[in-house]
Amino acid sequence: MRQSLCNVQATTARAGDPAGTVLPKSAKINMPQWMRTGLLRTLLRFLTWICVGLLALLSLIPAEEIDPVRTDLPGQAEHIIAYAGATAIATAGYGLNRGAARIIACFWLYAAVLEYLQNFSPGRNPAVIDFAASAFGALCGGVAVVILWRRRSAAADRRDAA
Repeated sequence: MRQSLCNVQATTARAGDPAGTVLPKSAKINMPQWMRTGLLRTLLRFLTWICVGLLALLSLIPAEEIDPVRTDLPGQAEHIIAYAGATAIATAGYGLNRGAARIIACFWLYAAVLEYLQNFSPGRNPAVIDFAASAFGALCGGVAVVILWRRRSAAADRRDAA
């Protein structure tokens, strides 16, 4: 049975009040207890949006300015690592409420949009292989967090059962 969010307590009818028109003299309203998001989850959600901004910045910065930012890794490896990390952080921060599949799909869409927007950045060229690497990285990061979460939950269930 579903409980109401507010609990109102009414007083009894006074003499002379017509039946059915009794109003409470006072009402005590109990406010619901909202779930508090933990500090770690709040930090992960904040880091998710930092990652989203960094992905956009690094994807759209003009080619002549990106050389100091590059690593010695191939471009596709950088895409895989960047999107795996960002998606893992987002899944850990939002995944339990939003669903990992939805988060992965959002990062795929975001990667596609950023690759398209490279048409308008001087010296940058969009490539399907870069999108594929980004999508693969997003998939790996999201799935890794889901697997780790399920393993952790299964281990906790075994400890509780013992």
